[in-house]
Amino acid sequence: MEHKEDATAKRKVAAMVVNIEGKHLPHNEHEPGQSCWMFLSEVFQQADPLFKNMLFLEGYDSCSNIYIIVGESLTIVDPGYDHTVFESLFQRPEFAPADIQKIVLTHKPPDRPMGALNLLRYPTVRSNPQLEFILHVDSPAEIKRVVRQLGARLTEVKGGEILDLGGFDWKVIATPMHTVDGISIYHAATKTLISGDMAPPYSMAAPDKQAGRRADKYLLGMRSLMEFDIDNVLPRHGLPISSSGKKVLTASRPAVLLKILDSISEGAH
Repeated sequence: MEHKEDATAKRKVAAMVVNIEGKHLPHNEHEPGQSCWMFLSEVFQQADPLFKNMLFLEGYDSCSNIYIIVGESLTIVDPGYDHTVFESLFQRPEFAPADIQKIVLTHKPPDRPMGALNLLRYPTVRSNPQLEFILHVDSPAEIKRVVRQLGARLTEVKGGEILDLGGFDWKVIATPMHTVDGISIYHAATKTLISGDMAPPYSMAAPDKQAGRRADKYLLGMRSLMEFDIDNVLPRHGLPISSSGKKVLTASRPAVLLKILDSISEGAH
């Protein structure tokens, strides 16, 4: 017999698919008139193989940056919450929704829907048997349940794992900044960090109340990154940082520590 929660999850999935197959979501008033996807080799003016095979789209308003690693398939890191930005990408003949195989979520923002589900408006994404979601083991149970109901593969990470993304090895780093399920991923050969919300200004956000205000985990995330040799930072918000990534992260620490102390003080009242 089907459990009540499973039946409820299925209805939620069906409703989401119907909604995202319908009319396009409205554009935010601050959204650029045209999506401008660029390879990081153009942004950094470096011809490294990783940068030549990695697309970047700057976020707008509170929508996150999107990074796509191009290999035999496409790996999307943090797909944002506006599916319309992918339309310009899929107008290019070399890319198609069916090419999406892996979706990495650096964390679940508490105030936004899971943008990855918006990609399911494309039937070839929904029906791809290789579709895989990669997220932290402490990510919300509801997200995991929805992913499983969709029939997609679910890979839960804790930190320390090596992921093959587009033919490049990335190490998972647990970075529970203002949410407990935060991760960053690091490419050692280019000293490149996809930082999630670990880079300013979002690294200065207070620990999420819904995540228990775990200031100890906040500090652990900062300390973990300092162990790596980081040149380039690809943040979830703001422009990519070339060459001086470690300096930027280090310089932000005092402000982050003050934010943590403020958070602890507020929690004590």
